[in-house]
Amino acid sequence: MRRVFPEKSPGRRGLATARELIESGWTHSAIDHMVATTGAEPFPRVFVNHRGPIDQATQLVAAGLWAGQAATLTGLAALELHRVFMMERPPTWRFLVPAPHWQRASGIAVLAKTERLPASTVINGVPVAVPERALADAGRFAELPPGQLRLLAISVLQRRLTSPERLEYELSAGRRNGTKAVREGCRIFRTGPWSMPEAWLKRVVAEHGRLPAMLCNPRLVSSDGQFIGVPDGYFPSVGVAVQVHSRTFHTGVDENGVDLWERTVEHDSDFGAYGIVVLGVTPSTLWQAPGRFLGRLERAVAAQAGRPLSAVRVDQPRRLAA
Repeated sequence: MRRVFPEKSPGRRGLATARELIESGWTHSAIDHMVATTGAEPFPRVFVNHRGPIDQATQLVAAGLWAGQAATLTGLAALELHRVFMMERPPTWRFLVPAPHWQRASGIAVLAKTERLPASTVINGVPVAVPERALADAGRFAELPPGQLRLLAISVLQRRLTSPERLEYELSAGRRNGTKAVREGCRIFRTGPWSMPEAWLKRVVAEHGRLPAMLCNPRLVSSDGQFIGVPDGYFPSVGVAVQVHSRTFHTGVDENGVDLWERTVEHDSDFGAYGIVVLGVTPSTLWQAPGRFLGRLERAVAAQAGRPLSAVRVDQPRRLAA
């Protein structure tokens, strides 16, 4: 008798559990024969009806089926599905299951009991914890060293995958062990250049003390009133502008399909067309290596000093509150 492998939704990637096969008329011996001849068992009691290569995305769906219907992927593996950049692939696929499930493991997949199942969304056929829970769990399960966890928290917040408020609520609602670095990353994001880059730029320049006066967010126009742009910082005495940019924040396309990073770079060139020298700086440089940026800024200001300025004027400059 030829048995038909049960058809599932495209997100299942041709996988079926042992229970689904039994419900479709398969016997245990038929399943064993299929695995031995024409199919494979990527995770215990999860099967695919071919012997070809199984890619990582399919392996992850299989791991989710092995974990069970109540399981939710969390930690670094969940953040990767939320499209958070990882230097290396997460070494563990950690699934949260409601207590009193057994804690068990198969390959790189691990089940962890919780009394507080997170809100989740399905991504590529896998139930995935919301970003704030996945990030907090990456700390709770020590999936990264503290320094990398801090930067990861800043990256998640910078990309607006969650908010500081939601992250802080999650950190206070669950186990605190291992979350110190995530808390620090949230604090740095709130107070550092990632949250208000212009304010941080103003602080760094003011503390330097040897630069000319800088305007924050001035509206620059040409001599005939043509709008040029609003740089983050501008030194009117020498015609030097500063733009705080983050590749992460400007990745993707807008509603018209325009690449955000290309648009950012091209917009900076608009200043150059009017003779304004533009210095770009990232939030991480302002935070971690302000001296490097200030050295570049000093050299640009010195090179421009004494040169005739182009016909650019400041229209209604807006200063940040001290």
